[in-house]
Amino acid sequence: MSDKTKLGLSIIGISFLIGLFGDTLLRTTPWGLNVLLFSIGFLAAVLGVTRFFRHAALYRVQWLALAMLVFSSGIVWRDSSVLAVLNGMALFVALAMTVLSTQFGQVKIAGLIHYLLGVICTGLFSFFMPLFLLVQDIEWGTLPRTRWSSQMAGIVRGVIFAVPLLVVFGALFVAADAVFEGMVKRVFNLNVEWLVVHVICTGMFTWLAMGLIRSMLVSEQGFRFEANAPGFVQISIFEIGTVLTLLNALFLTFVVIQIRYLFGGTARVLATNGLVFSEYARRGFFELVVVAMLVLPLLLLAHWLLKKENPAHERMFRILAGIKLCLLGVIMVSALQRMRIYQFEYGQTQLRFYTTAFMCWLGVVCVLFAVTVLRGRREQFAYFAVLSAFIAIAGLNVLNPDARIVTANIERIAKGKRFDAWYAANLSADAVPALASALQQYGPNERKTVARRLLERWPASASPDWRTWNVSRQQALRTVWANYQMLEANGEVQVTQPSVVVPLEGETQPR
Repeated sequence: MSDKTKLGLSIIGISFLIGLFGDTLLRTTPWGLNVLLFSIGFLAAVLGVTRFFRHAALYRVQWLALAMLVFSSGIVWRDSSVLAVLNGMALFVALAMTVLSTQFGQVKIAGLIHYLLGVICTGLFSFFMPLFLLVQDIEWGTLPRTRWSSQMAGIVRGVIFAVPLLVVFGALFVAADAVFEGMVKRVFNLNVEWLVVHVICTGMFTWLAMGLIRSMLVSEQGFRFEANAPGFVQISIFEIGTVLTLLNALFLTFVVIQIRYLFGGTARVLATNGLVFSEYARRGFFELVVVAMLVLPLLLLAHWLLKKENPAHERMFRILAGIKLCLLGVIMVSALQRMRIYQFEYGQTQLRFYTTAFMCWLGVVCVLFAVTVLRGRREQFAYFAVLSAFIAIAGLNVLNPDARIVTANIERIAKGKRFDAWYAANLSADAVPALASALQQYGPNERKTVARRLLERWPASASPDWRTWNVSRQQALRTVWANYQMLEANGEVQVTQPSVVVPLEGETQPR
């Protein structure tokens, strides 16, 4: 039996265990502790296989382990649905980077096209690689055959042939005799729906695990991409320089107009005839976000297409691209200024918070572009851009956006601004401690709304499945319990007292 066959059989066995593990943990939502436990189990299985076979992919899997543990811990820590999506995306990209390092080489020198291909291949490999594992990797004919194995194979074939006959004759006997029918029902009292769901979930997780593990351990020696475009599509600096120069002129015109508002601030907006906060900030911010999103891909494409025969042409590109980045920086500052004014007047929301965070990350990526691509180290840009995204997502987990949103909106109450109690009370569990602690700062109607909503969403009698345990959700339940009497009084509703509730340490049961 070859080593490749041994590895393939090991992958099948490990994947089946992962399938059972996934069926046990991940069928229950909302996700929380189960994601972290599954990630630990998946990593332990993969590390076990690579260490046992002394596989060269061991160092790549160790890097993946850190990313998976960090972002699966984020899902256990925070309850925000937006953060859950971001953490899930980071987990998938971490898997894609591991597949990328196996199939296309070093991730530190891979380009954006490599990363995009790695993400696509990870999804495709998850579904199709098990076929290669079963058909190509495992040499079934070389498996050792013994007298016991041949007899067992005959028994299995006999069972397969006998099942239809057993069903036919059994059905006839059931119809013929009531006593026999009762015995069959007692013996085969199975919940068919329950059985089907478990079989499908286990099979799905097993299949995906086979594809992922096989992709991480077995290289197909895939395509290799050059840093520059093929010669027949390369463009001279004259075409690219003309495009960048005209765009720079357009950007400069816009920047000159924006400078008045950047230094004029709120007073400038109010003094401008017919210009109000909502029109100034809301109308422009998201369009400027799109502009910022388009510039970097445009510059990367232009650099890829540029003929790099003459160093002077490369220097010219760097100058034009540098001017573009400087102008883009002013535009991004203008966009952030617009959003700051809009948030001051109308409060903070998830859309406004995350879009602002995205703009800040784009600013970091622009700096990375300048210190890598414009300094002749294009191959390092994608790696550091992805790494900065990982750091940004981890930072958002630490920052706790929903709590920040509530805190920012509560601070506006002292300035005479409106507080949207319904919106705040419907944020995730991350916001509950901040909401409850500031309850007395709201107006009567806002207090009633918040108190009622917290009691409805986080009842003290709730006993969630241990697999869905989450730090923020647990803190929300504890906060509601600790403030039970105050919330009930401010909500002006009679909430049924839970019959059995275990108080927290040092707390007394509300009466």
